[in-house]
Amino acid sequence: KEKNIKNTLLEYIYIISKQPILLKDLLVANRQHNEGMHVDPAKLGFRIRLVRAYIVYIGIVLAVIIQHFEKKQG
Repeated sequence: KEKNIKNTLLEYIYIISKQPILLKDLLVANRQHNEGMHVDPAKLGFRIRLVRAYIVYIGIVLAVIIQHFEKKQG
């Protein structure tokens, strides 16, 4: 598996189930996606770690702010 920043962050934020997805749930999710409806991520076998997502978001925002102020001064 290729390790880059995007994959590392996604693995850090999301929990992926080890169990296979039921065909019925997959068909329902496909229909919902095709109709533009919200697809329930729990049925597709993953869920978000909200605290970790906020930590990553705050880190990205701080990096942008720091870079902006360094450009201004330099």
